Amino acid sequence: MRNNFFFITILLVFLSLTSCFELTEEVDVKTDGSGTTVLTINLNESKEQLKSYFNKGVVEGIVLPTRYKMEMGLAHLQEILNETKGISNVKVESDFEEFIFVFRANFNNVNALNEAINNLIEALVDDKHDIPKRKNFSFSNNQFTRFFRYSNYYEAYQKLSSAKRLVLESAQMVSIYRFEKTIKQYSNRDARLSRSKKAIMMIQSIADLAQGKSTLENKISF
Repeated sequence: MRNNFFFITILLVFLSLTSCFELTEEVDVKTDGSGTTVLTINLNESKEQLKSYFNKGVVEGIVLPTRYKMEMGLAHLQEILNETKGISNVKVESDFEEFIFVFRANFNNVNALNEAINNLIEALVDDKHDIPKRKNFSFSNNQFTRFFRYSNYYEAYQKLSSAKRLVLESAQMVSIYRFEKTIKQYSNRDARLSRSKKAIMMIQSIADLAQGKSTLENKISF
């Protein structure tokens, strides 16, 4: 299964070598707890650099797969999401000219969304490792919570070279959460409330998230 996701390894290598990239997490939650999610990996600002890597065929000693193999990997990723109970209308969009990758899906409840994330993580790592299931979101009693533990990433960040740390300092994580109800309160100091008071947005440095200087964790009350 790990071979089916070799393109993910390549993508991670690209993230460490590009001069700038942006990850955007969007979650729209209806009053009944169902909703939609979109994850966008935007490497557009470094597309010429990435194209040169593909032309060479090798990066940091790793032989790059063909575009066909990467698309097959994306298709398998979509299959895993489709097989997750409570997840539907899965769409995976890939643009190898602009280097933008988008993952979309509907969820019946945030528990299904959590399960989908855990299923993907389980598929992407070595089967020999026991990966604990984690809760990324909860929605109950008029409160939406985004959970986050920076300790999961701190050790890996410390092992990076200074050059790769610099890359992460320029990389951004954008988080957008939308709701049908009016937001009364939120806990994250980096969060910004929309004019409608029905959406929250955060723009944070990925390096700061990895070091615990900022967090994705947020409790949003209605």
